[in-house]
Amino acid sequence: MPVGTVSSVLKTIYGISSRIPSLHYPTPQTSSGANDPTMGKSDKSLSLFIRLYTHNIRYDNNNLWEGERPWSERKYAVASSIKFNAAGDTNNLVVALQEVLENQVKDLHELLGADEWSYYGIGREDGITRGEYSPIFWKTSSWELLESSTFWLSETPDRPSKGWDAHLERIVGWVRLKNRKSGIKVNVYSTHFDDQGVVARREATKLIISKMQGTNDDPSFLAGDFNTEPTDEPYKVASHHLLDISKQVTHKADKYGHYGDVTYTGFDGGIRERAKVIDYIWCENPDKQREKGYSLKFSGSGVLHSQYNGEYMSDHRPVVADVIVEKAIKDDGSNNDKDYVILFKPKEDETNKVIAL
Repeated sequence: MPVGTVSSVLKTIYGISSRIPSLHYPTPQTSSGANDPTMGKSDKSLSLFIRLYTHNIRYDNNNLWEGERPWSERKYAVASSIKFNAAGDTNNLVVALQEVLENQVKDLHELLGADEWSYYGIGREDGITRGEYSPIFWKTSSWELLESSTFWLSETPDRPSKGWDAHLERIVGWVRLKNRKSGIKVNVYSTHFDDQGVVARREATKLIISKMQGTNDDPSFLAGDFNTEPTDEPYKVASHHLLDISKQVTHKADKYGHYGDVTYTGFDGGIRERAKVIDYIWCENPDKQREKGYSLKFSGSGVLHSQYNGEYMSDHRPVVADVIVEKAIKDDGSNNDKDYVILFKPKEDETNKVIAL
C-alpha cells in the first residue's frame, strides 16, 4: 500500500478527509519576497529553500544490542528530532527514513501529527507492508504529492526481488512533490543499500542514477544509508554523476557535526572503534542542473547527535542539508504538466497502476 493504509491513500489522493487538504495547483509566485525564501526573485525564476533530512532509525526488534533501548522508548526522540527540524513555515522539510517497519511508520505518523504530515512508503518484501520501508515524510501544508513509486535494487526492479549478491531485498522510495507556495517541484529518493553485497551496492548505484536521469526535469535529491564509505567504489561511481551535499558546504559556520561527519556510531558509545560515514544526501551535478534549467545553492549541512539523556535513539545519526533551488520558468509562466500518483500492487498486477488526477 503506497501511502500508509488504504484509507490514507484515499485521503491523500481525493482529499476526502477534512484533515487532509485536497490537491490543488497554486499559481507560482514571481514577485520578490524579501523575508520569504520561498518567493521568486523575478518573473523569470523562482527560488525555494528546502531542508532535507535523512535518518536510519534502526528497525524495531526484540534482540537488542548493547546500549540499545526498545523502539517503544526510542520513538519519541526520533519524532522529536524531525519535528524540531520542521519548525517554522519556510524550511519546507522533506524527511527520508530507512529501516522502518510498518508499526514504526504508523507510530511516527501519529507522533508527528497525522493531520499535519503525509508519507509514502511500502514494505520491501512484498511491496505492501512486509519488511522494511524506506519512507518519505513531508508536511502537508508545505508540499503536495504529485507522484510516488518504489523500485527494487535488482535486475528486476519492478517487483519484489533481491539483486546481484545482496543478502536482502533492497528498495528505493520516490516521491515527486510540489511546493504549495512557489510551485517548484522536486524529486526525493530514499534508499538503504545492502550491507553485505559488494556487487549489489555498485550496481544499485548505477541503477538509481539511471532512474533519476530518466524521471523528469525537476530537481532530484537522493538520501539514505548507503553502507558505503567515501573511499568505496559505489561512492566514487555516484560522485561522477551526483554531488555529496556535505562536501559542497565549505564554510565552517555552515557545517554542524558531532564528532566530525560520522553518521554511524552504534549504541554503546564506542564511536572511535566503529565510526563510519555511510549516510548521505546527494543532488544532481551542475551539468544536469543546467540541462534541467535550475541551479542550487548550499546554505548548510549537519550530522545531528543521536544521543539524548544518555540514550541513543538509533545507531545512526540524522543527516541534514539546507539547499536553495532556483528554477527558471517559461516566459508565459505556464505549467502544462499532467500529474499522477503511481500505485504499486504486486498481488493484483506486477505492473504499476497509474491514476491520472
